Amino acid sequence: MSFSEKVFGYCKRCGGRGGDDPDATSPDADPTDTVGNGIELVLYQGDYICPLCRKELIAEEESLIKAENYEETQRFLLRAGVTKD
Repeated sequence: MSFSEKVFGYCKRCGGRGGDDPDATSPDADPTDTVGNGIELVLYQGDYICPLCRKELIAEEESLIKAENYEETQRFLLRAGVTKD
């Protein structure tokens, strides 16, 4: 049986450290640790980064793929003689 490895630390991409919000609003608890001891990191493309940065990178990659597909479709339609009215 293997256990999943949990890694904690600082995010290399955004610098997230897991500290409390120093500008917390009144309903929030007073900040007790503005430096932070690290956050849970995930392995993505060889680097340990925070889950939010991972989602952003995946979204950027998906956006690039969609843009490339759109451009390819437009080039095909242009070669096929399809025009916009």
